[in-house]
Amino acid sequence: MLMKKYAKSTAILFLVEFAILFSSCQKPFSINATYEDFPIVYAIFNLSDSTQYIKVYKSFLTEGNVEDLTKDWHNYTYLDSIEVYVEEYDSKDTLLQIIKFDTTTEIPKDSGMFAYPEQLLYKANLSIKRDCSYKLCVLNPYTKKMVVGTAPVVDTVQLMSPRRNQVKPVMLSLPFTQDFKVSFTKAANATYYRVTMSYYYTEIMSDGTDRAAQPIVWNLGGVDGAAMLNLYSTASYKSQNLFKLIAGKVVEDDSVVKRHTDSIVIEIISQGDALTKYILATTPTSSINQEQANYTNLTAYNTDTKEEKYVLGVFSMMSKSKFHFDDFATPGTRDTLLYGQYTKDLKFTDIH
Repeated sequence: MLMKKYAKSTAILFLVEFAILFSSCQKPFSINATYEDFPIVYAIFNLSDSTQYIKVYKSFLTEGNVEDLTKDWHNYTYLDSIEVYVEEYDSKDTLLQIIKFDTTTEIPKDSGMFAYPEQLLYKANLSIKRDCSYKLCVLNPYTKKMVVGTAPVVDTVQLMSPRRNQVKPVMLSLPFTQDFKVSFTKAANATYYRVTMSYYYTEIMSDGTDRAAQPIVWNLGGVDGAAMLNLYSTASYKSQNLFKLIAGKVVEDDSVVKRHTDSIVIEIISQGDALTKYILATTPTSSINQEQANYTNLTAYNTDTKEEKYVLGVFSMMSKSKFHFDDFATPGTRDTLLYGQYTKDLKFTDIH
């Protein structure tokens, strides 16, 4: 899941940077002086999902080993001591509802510097509406600190090519002798697109059982959506590269009698401006200057004094558009899978 992947890297980046900031200075000072933690909030809402998640971390100071303290999530999470909710407004800025987010540990975290496999997230059943706007709110009633942020809804796209026929089965035809592009319409409020093509197939075993193999994912790269265009396209690709990829990913197994196509899925992820800027700001650089900018579109303040407070993180929107094809078209594309030079010995068949 996208949120899971970037939330983990967000926490590592900010917490490690914060620890280094207070441990690498050569001037002697006491880090036990008065200290106020600041929140690190990560929320990427998906128009395509009915459940949304938010991750909230807090900074911490230590004179001990930072890595030891990161193994205990009590050191960098607020647990249930904060209130996390989202306000939904209509097109006339009328408040429609307030959606409360509750804590959950249902999504495991990958291994790493911070505690795993459990991770604390805030969860709510929320289907994003295209004609509404959303305001993220994180309130700490003990410190009187409020974090707020807004993000425009990112819509889905329509696939223009490869073309999809309207009558089932929907077939994918990729010209073997010429290049092809994946072209799609503009998504409202999107500034970047990531495109993949996934090939799903089943293996028939010698004992008569079926085995669903891991999908083979072809990353078709990213597309800059900042320009005011109505149609976007990936770079040009040769269809033979897909069959080379399939040949390189299929695992040889003598117990497999035959293989057949289940589906091919083109997925286009459209992401909002805040997420795009956040990724650019936090991506490691290969230049001599290794400094990284800290990007945030959130604000924080004291609810009593209105004094501005420090906060890091991002609140943004995204959407996923999936386009399913039942099989490769024939003649041409399917023949290449069954009899082509790269995959002819992999026991693929058009008979399910």
